[in-house]
Amino acid sequence: MSRNLLSVVLAKAKEARHWRSRNSQEPNRNGHAGSVAVALETSQPASGSNTLETQNSDGFSTQPPPAKRVRRMPRRYRLDDIIMHDKTLIDILPQPIPMFPEATNTELPPHPSAPANVESVVCSPALFDTATNVFGVFCRYHGRTPSHDPERYQNLTTASDIPCAPSSLSESDLGEVNPGAPSSTAVTLPQKPSYYPYPNESSFLLGDWYWSRGPQKSEKDFKKLLNIISRKTFSPPDIQNTNWHQINKQLSINSWDKDSEEWEDIDAGWHKSHVTIRVPFHRNLANPGVRDYTVADFYHRSLVSIIENKLKNGQDMRHFHYEPHELLLRTDTEDIRLYGELYTSASFIAAHNEIQNAPGEPGCSLQRVVVALMFWSDATHLTNFGTAKLWPLYLFFGNESKYRRCKPSNNLCEYVAYFECLPDEFKDFAVHEQWRILLDDEFLHAYEHGLVVQCGDGITRCFYPRIFSYSADYEEKALMATIRHMGLRPCPRCKVLKADTHLVGNIKDKRDRLNHVHVDDHPLRHHVSCACDAIYNKNFGVDSAYVKRLMKPQSLLPTSNAFSDRLSQFGFNFFAMFLVDLMHEVEVGTWKATLIHLLRILASLDENLLHKLDKQFRQVPSFGRDTIRRFTSNTSELKKMAAWNYEDFLQCAIPVFEGLLPEPHNTQVMRLLFHFGHWHGLAKLRLHSEITIDLLDKEMTVLGNALRSFKVDTCSKFATRELAREAQARKRCKANDGSERSDSSEPSRKPKAFNLNTYKAHALGDYAYMIRHYGTTDSYSTELGELEHRTPKRRYQRTSKKGFKKQLAQIERRQARIKRIREKLITQEKPQSDLDDVRTPQVDADAKDPTMHHYVGISENFPLHIGTFLRSHYGDPAIMASLSPDFFPKLKQHLLSRLEIDLLGQNPVSLGNWHGLDSSLLYIKKDVMYCHKVMRINYTTYDVRRTQDTVNPNTEHRDIMLLSQDALPVTPASDSETHQYRYA
Repeated sequence: MSRNLLSVVLAKAKEARHWRSRNSQEPNRNGHAGSVAVALETSQPASGSNTLETQNSDGFSTQPPPAKRVRRMPRRYRLDDIIMHDKTLIDILPQPIPMFPEATNTELPPHPSAPANVESVVCSPALFDTATNVFGVFCRYHGRTPSHDPERYQNLTTASDIPCAPSSLSESDLGEVNPGAPSSTAVTLPQKPSYYPYPNESSFLLGDWYWSRGPQKSEKDFKKLLNIISRKTFSPPDIQNTNWHQINKQLSINSWDKDSEEWEDIDAGWHKSHVTIRVPFHRNLANPGVRDYTVADFYHRSLVSIIENKLKNGQDMRHFHYEPHELLLRTDTEDIRLYGELYTSASFIAAHNEIQNAPGEPGCSLQRVVVALMFWSDATHLTNFGTAKLWPLYLFFGNESKYRRCKPSNNLCEYVAYFECLPDEFKDFAVHEQWRILLDDEFLHAYEHGLVVQCGDGITRCFYPRIFSYSADYEEKALMATIRHMGLRPCPRCKVLKADTHLVGNIKDKRDRLNHVHVDDHPLRHHVSCACDAIYNKNFGVDSAYVKRLMKPQSLLPTSNAFSDRLSQFGFNFFAMFLVDLMHEVEVGTWKATLIHLLRILASLDENLLHKLDKQFRQVPSFGRDTIRRFTSNTSELKKMAAWNYEDFLQCAIPVFEGLLPEPHNTQVMRLLFHFGHWHGLAKLRLHSEITIDLLDKEMTVLGNALRSFKVDTCSKFATRELAREAQARKRCKANDGSERSDSSEPSRKPKAFNLNTYKAHALGDYAYMIRHYGTTDSYSTELGELEHRTPKRRYQRTSKKGFKKQLAQIERRQARIKRIREKLITQEKPQSDLDDVRTPQVDADAKDPTMHHYVGISENFPLHIGTFLRSHYGDPAIMASLSPDFFPKLKQHLLSRLEIDLLGQNPVSLGNWHGLDSSLLYIKKDVMYCHKVMRINYTTYDVRRTQDTVNPNTEHRDIMLLSQDALPVTPASDSETHQYRYA
């Protein structure tokens, strides 16, 4: 190095030290040390000096980049009442809430107000609070401490949503069941082998492999098969003479198999019943009167048997909540109520208190528990082509966490029935007759007197089933509520008029929702009874004037409701079980209608605007694993779109639609899209508080005003017509109905207006109430039912396609009984065996460890010389500005601190004088570091779950935003010029 170059370097270093010491001692105009200003000042070359590449003592280029101007956010975009993120926040792992010791005394004293011969549970007004966890969250129990604590079985693995993380039902967990409790469900028959009906272990493993997986085998399934046949205990002679047909037949035994050997849990099997409906013929026909018609075989299971098998299952018992509780957040000023699970909701606590306060059964002192029944039903096509349909009824238990229910791999969904479909004229008669079969006398007895069951933990309790929700689309809700589809009063929950549904969010609408609630009371049942009497006994027509006068004012159907007939005697109001549905009512409901009309407006201005819209959607990158997915090439055509597609449209709509419409309509649409996205984000939160629910309620008022303003001020200014796809769909529908006429005067695209007078728009105002009373929307969304449709579609491929409902019932029993055998074997005999699913690791074990903050691979496939790297990135602010000219010494210091942590963690005594070594003594082999393409970052979400994000520079997931190391937290009192974040 020449003498002149050395003098330039020394002068520049001296000036840098001067500015560094000056800025560290003098606070900036906001009272904070100007650490960012240091980097900017030292980046400027000395006046009159040449811009030369400098080198540090290690011989690497350290020329800093030119200074950049610090830009402040405009005042109109700044919120002075919002405190930015604190850079001192640390990554905290999810932790369960500390609980009370489990109650051991199950004998409870009699209720003081009950008769002497009636024993009951004590319902004390006392409140019991648990200790808070690290987040300040605690539980509040009413009356008594819990007898069972599901939180004891929770760990970081069960609270993790990281891909490839160990399953919540791992093999080690299966071995932790109470050793004194009975095994999984029914008592094992002593004369039968433990693998019954399989003769030995080898045949059972093969049968499990065949039935527990889908019909289309993958490479993972092939590896599992190789693991089975390569086991030391696998014996080929054991499977040579196995009668597979007889075993499969034995596994699928149901009530209609009279000549087969009785299965140990036959009560949990399927039943076949005949459904008879009464079809009226009115007086104007030749042969008036009532005819009885028998529908095809109705396949169903007993609700009581399903509940009993669930409660006796030792594995599910661990996660079953017997007592409800409130979830609260402790702050310095007050305790804030949190809402999430159904068993922490107000409706569950009210049902629990009602049962505790009721007089007990004579001579019964057992603990009383609410069994929360949550039903899902929706018809689905079993194939992409063809007419095969299935209308299943699913059952989930609200006593279990929604995070377990939403995972199909946990197998928590119970198949209750396969409804028979009839034409629309008879559908309401048929479906309620089938529900009367399901709500049998055995269920009614359990509903009133309870169901005594010895649970999987060995404790006997008395369970009272209660129906909390019925999740379905609007058409099926109207069918189950026996109201007219989009009639005069279209809502199944309140009596608002259809003409007033567009007033969602205003004062009148909120008042009507509270004052005009649908109730299954005596006047309503009397009106329906009079209409049915006129139809069936007096031969009036269903659409006669007399029947319409009775039914139309309340928008009712002249059909006897099964829920009302069977459960009204216990005070059950079936209208209350129809909760909101974010997927059908918003994403493919009101938002879809809004999006389509925005496309109509663009098409009315210029068809090329739709092409520009498609181009801008294509430029939107994906985000996360599945938060925002890649958009299709022609988004505006809306071909084969699912609900998640419309959700992505809403989340990305603002930058895509911006500037496509002229002012002032552009501003109006931007405001509408913002409030719609804001409301949707709040409504879909998985954890709510009183603050966020109030915010959701206020945002609903703003959104309602924005929708009405959009209709009046924007939509009225454009002559909108059908989109091309809408016109084609209308013509296809007419052609299928045989009503197509060649009318040249008919326009190809009919005028279309934006319609807010729909039930789906009206339903937007019920979300705040529903979340307060039933928990967050993800607990009862129809998305769970849609996800479960995958299972019967896979099973359908194993059937002969003829009489497939019976075969689907048999396949369901085979898979359920094989699962019980597996659980029993793992629990009793082989807690560490490979009877459970073989999970081939896709990444290293550390990559799926939720305790780690981040993970980068350890391979050395892509070496990179440090000096070459710095020279090739000369001037890059990501290297120079953030790491300063001392990159190599800082790298050594960082590596040395990491080595000290590892060594101290392993053997702190033997370190001796290692601690505090000079980093310059650290030697990096060949001055080489290694490049990796993937970095996995674990973090704790707002609902206290552990999840993972992935950064890959070679994909669209390459952008990073970090808290600035030089910026202090911004408070309302400060006005810092320093930017809060760094970007890469």
